[in-house]
Amino acid sequence: ESMDAATIGSAVHYALEIVFEQKLNAVVDQAFLESKTRDKNLIEGLIREHLAKRFDQESLSSGKNLLLFKVCIKLTEEFLKHQLYNLQQLNDSGEDMRIEMLEGKIEHTILMNNKVIKIAGRVDRIESVGGIIQIADYKTSRKSIIPILTEETWDTLTTDPKYAKSVQLLVYAWLYNRMRGVYVPVRSGIYWLRE
Repeated sequence: ESMDAATIGSAVHYALEIVFEQKLNAVVDQAFLESKTRDKNLIEGLIREHLAKRFDQESLSSGKNLLLFKVCIKLTEEFLKHQLYNLQQLNDSGEDMRIEMLEGKIEHTILMNNKVIKIAGRVDRIESVGGIIQIADYKTSRKSIIPILTEETWDTLTTDPKYAKSVQLLVYAWLYNRMRGVYVPVRSGIYWLRE
């Protein structure tokens, strides 16, 4: 059996969740990120651990699966390096980054036509960067153009698939504010891990 795109994505998500869970509700500092970017065994071990649920050691040791295993490691390592670079930029401007949630479920119920409807989502990451809440979704696929939501596009949101990621991020921001119970400015976006 060979790996598919969803397997690659879930392996990278898992590794990033485990790496950053130590900094949940804490400031992410440069020393932490530097140690994680240098620890090649950590990343490889986390990716291997996740993939072991579906693939035996032999199937990850050659051919396409070995290449895709290495891609998972590379995507994770490059993201951590990028995070370190971003953190250095933030620190230079006197700001910091705090991780609020990793792979967390956010939900809210509404009453519509006398029926209770639950709206929920699983957010890859919520962070506070320079005091601004950022809701981030990791994507291991190729970067695509995400159209801007405007009043003119509102009517096509439910019928045109090109707006799916935009709507997902919009719903996450809405759910976050409902979960908090008070409105706070939210910035949402995608970490394109191949970029």
